[in-house]
Amino acid sequence: MATVLPSPPGGVAFQTGFTRLDLVNEVRRQCGIAGSPLTELAGAKGETLLVLRMVDIAWQDLQLARRWDWMWEEAQIALGTSQSSVPQTVAAARYLVDTAYIGASPLEFVDWRDWKALHPEVTSPGQPSQWTVRPDKRVAFNAVADQTYTMVVERYKNPTVMIADSDQPEGLPVEHHMAIVWMAVQIYAGFDESNPLYAHASRQLKRVLAAASLDETQALRFGGPLL
Repeated sequence: MATVLPSPPGGVAFQTGFTRLDLVNEVRRQCGIAGSPLTELAGAKGETLLVLRMVDIAWQDLQLARRWDWMWEEAQIALGTSQSSVPQTVAAARYLVDTAYIGASPLEFVDWRDWKALHPEVTSPGQPSQWTVRPDKRVAFNAVADQTYTMVVERYKNPTVMIADSDQPEGLPVEHHMAIVWMAVQIYAGFDESNPLYAHASRQLKRVLAAASLDETQALRFGGPLL
């Protein structure tokens, strides 16, 4: 059975933030996994590889849990002359669709399911007044641009991944970094069939999110022990 260890007061996560390597070491420590702290993740195998994967999964799960303020951006999408659509990488659900403007003119968003009936073919030139996001994430407009236009719209960035040992969770404020640790510990507790460790990690996760003024924790949905 894993031994639960307390978080060090004033630890690295509250100073300069955790790197991917730091996160793995902290999860190992909190789960009571024996061994000296790792100095690199290259060639990870066995339990270390498992913890590494848990950290990466936890980071993805945290980003997808809700629309976090730290993932917000104001995007500028340029539509060139003679174009009626432009490639993007963000899905429709991540846009704040009522925030789209070209200059001072607001654009009406039309869901893709309705768009095909309203605009089976776009051929008329001019300044767009409506827009949509196709299933392939391409942003489409209801007019062929007669000049270059720029749509400004609010949206939430796509989740990122950490690759190098020194990578940190992109955009995540330093005071939130322990959330990744506790989420990864929850996953580990499921594999280890440790209800006490899972319960402890759940309490700590709620505390970390609340301390960071992210008090909508009941909206989050994370996995339970695999019992």
